[in-house]
This record gives sequence, structure tokens and C-alpha cells, in this order.
Amino acid sequence: MSVVTVVGVASMLWAMPERGAEGPQSTALVPSAKPSSPPLDGAAGHAPRKAPTSASPSVPETHRPTWKPPAVKAPDHVQMAAVELTSPGYGDLIDEDRDFPVAGTVRGLGDADLRIFIYAEERRRLYLADYGPEDINGDGGWSITSTGIGYEFGDDGDAYQVQVVRADNTCRKRLSGLDLGDDHYPEFSALPAGCQVRAQVRVIEGEE
Repeated sequence: MSVVTVVGVASMLWAMPERGAEGPQSTALVPSAKPSSPPLDGAAGHAPRKAPTSASPSVPETHRPTWKPPAVKAPDHVQMAAVELTSPGYGDLIDEDRDFPVAGTVRGLGDADLRIFIYAEERRRLYLADYGPEDINGDGGWSITSTGIGYEFGDDGDAYQVQVVRADNTCRKRLSGLDLGDDHYPEFSALPAGCQVRAQVRVIEGEE
């Protein structure tokens, strides 16, 4: 073999890649990654606008108004009568042995009655002190004779409340049939149901 042939073979061997146990090894060059840039928006060459993010709007704290039931007008048949007491007057002397007149005016009484009670302040007891229901005009003046309370009166100078009471059907039934006058003075610890004081005046036991 000539020298030229040997040199050529050697050159070929030097140029061939080495083989490993698994075959030829090659090194691949990976181009370095460039940061991606956003696509341009239209011909102007601007980056596209970002869509605005919608945040939940803040709701101001509110205070609920206090609920109140609507006012209801009572039907006419249960409206309270307006009663004015003109006699006796405040501080008048009441004689235990005599009947005395109780008088005044009334408006809106309807079909109810007016009854007279006397309240003994010292004993804290109530006494029915009239001769029964009387025919009274529902609007206008009225006068009822009170029996007083006879022996139930105490001593001179004691104080009592003369009460004008509106008596509806319930009260009327409770008071019906009671013995009145002639030293009969039905006694109560409180007004019966359906009996409502509409006027009163403080009087004193004693002779004028």
C-alpha cells in the first residue's frame, strides 16, 4: 500500500463519529427560546387591550326600617264615648245620708249605658251607686241620681272618687239583677269586664 492510500484511510477514520455501545451519539443544538411577544393589534401595531376585570361592586350596608303595623280605625260600635263630668265638682262635700245628682255631657255613647260607681280611697273598694241604667241621649246632657254608699261611707273628711262608667253589653249583663238602693251597694275589688271609667271626680265626705 502506498503512503497516499494510508493517509487517506486515516483521514476517513478521523472524520467518522465514535460509536458507543448503543450506536452513534450526536449532539443536537436547541435554539435558545425567545420571549414571546403579544400579537399586534391591527395596523397600528399596538398590543391588544386587556379586557377589564369586573370586580363585585361593594354594596353599602343598609339598615332595615322597623316594621310597624298599620293603624286600624276601630269600628263605630266600639268607639269610646267622650264624657264630661260637671257635677259634683272637685272637693265637693257629699252627705252620707242623701242621694246626690251626677251630671255632665256625653258624645258618642251609642247603645251603651252610663253607670255611677264610688271608689273608697282608704279601703280601695268600688261600689255600684245608682238606681240602675237610665235612658240617656247618646249625644248631649245627662243626669243620674247616685244613691251614695250609705253606711259604707267612713268618717267625715274621707276621700272618694265618683266615677262615670261606660257599660257595654258585657258590663250590662254583669250588673243586671243586682239589688240597688235601700242600703244595697254592690261591692267590687275592680270594675267588671266591659265597664270603663270615662270621667271621675274626687269628693269628700261631710255635711255642707
